[in-house]
Amino acid sequence: LGALIQTKTLPLSSDHVKEAIRTRTKKDFVQINVTAFDLGYSAAQAVSKTENA
Repeated sequence: LGALIQTKTLPLSSDHVKEAIRTRTKKDFVQINVTAFDLGYSAAQAVSKTENA
């Protein structure tokens, strides 16, 4: 999901998606899901920078 948001294919900001994760996910799973989102976002960002270099 993070990678998809980073590509800007969907008209959603990372802040909005993370807020949805925080409000819609069971408390025990919020941190792991936010971390997974951030890792996917960062990975896609790194690929994008490599392709544009």
